[in-house]
Amino acid sequence: MNAFLLSDCVIKIFLAKYRNLAYVEVGRISYPQPTSAINIRGARLGKLPTKDNSELSCVKDTNARGRNRVQMSYDFFINHCRTEKSSCAIPLYTHLKSLGFSVWFDISFICFGDDIFKTIEEGIRQSKWCISIISKDFLLSHWPMKELDIFFNIDTNGDEANILPIYYKISKEEVCASLPQLTNIAFEVIDEDIVDSWIDHILSRIIGNFFAKSTPEISWEELLSALKCESKNQCIDILHILINQFLLNLKNRVLSIVNLYNITGICMLSQLEHENEPNREMRIGFNYVQKIASRVFLGSYKVSIYELESAEAIARSSVCSVINLIKNSNYVT
Repeated sequence: MNAFLLSDCVIKIFLAKYRNLAYVEVGRISYPQPTSAINIRGARLGKLPTKDNSELSCVKDTNARGRNRVQMSYDFFINHCRTEKSSCAIPLYTHLKSLGFSVWFDISFICFGDDIFKTIEEGIRQSKWCISIISKDFLLSHWPMKELDIFFNIDTNGDEANILPIYYKISKEEVCASLPQLTNIAFEVIDEDIVDSWIDHILSRIIGNFFAKSTPEISWEELLSALKCESKNQCIDILHILINQFLLNLKNRVLSIVNLYNITGICMLSQLEHENEPNREMRIGFNYVQKIASRVFLGSYKVSIYELESAEAIARSSVCSVINLIKNSNYVT
């Protein structure tokens, strides 16, 4: 099975410049180890972009809901009660942090002698999203309910609050009886204590939402059209090949993940070569897609539809960032 076909000229460029990307040959998936020349995992984290890209209609963050995503200090605030700290909150915090997200979590930010309410309120106001782990104990706990109330009442300039509810061993009816504000907000459910039984699904939903809401609604065909408008270079040529191959293999989740991994990898390397450090969100997205791809390469992992959707949102966001990079520079590879 072929993930993509390259001309002799392009394949030499591809293998010379992008040796650490996965590629598919007939009958097997090849997953070369990263070379010392390009060490993505060792690259420094970049900062959130601050340039005004308002003129770039194909990549502008026109559909991001809620509060200003550039000014916030934290990606997520984890709202939970003590009884779910070990079983749910800490595993979620650990996994999000490992991918590179900035997460406000009480045990990391409330120090001995701090004003608890003031510290929590500052964390909430500086967080883009609130991940709220709601259980029966949560509904009876003062601090968790107070935190959620603050998040609901923050001025969002007319947009809805960015709250991601997770119902932990509790029904929607029980939650909405105490929190009617959540009635029309989509939620996820955790009904088991074993972390491995739910962590991949919950992560895929959180990450997919994060990237989908921070990227304009633009199709792959529109992205290909936008890429054609840019000056020809090796990066653009390879992205064209990979995107077209992804579109040809939409029904095959394994090939789709391989192609999405390569798309995000090309975008990462393109930015590393130009700026010496990756866009922060691109780096986070690559870490997540790489995590899924590494399991696929082992041959036994079944990719869920939500993981595929998350990887696709990440790849689309990464391509938008590359278009932004090219439009704002004399970038040639």
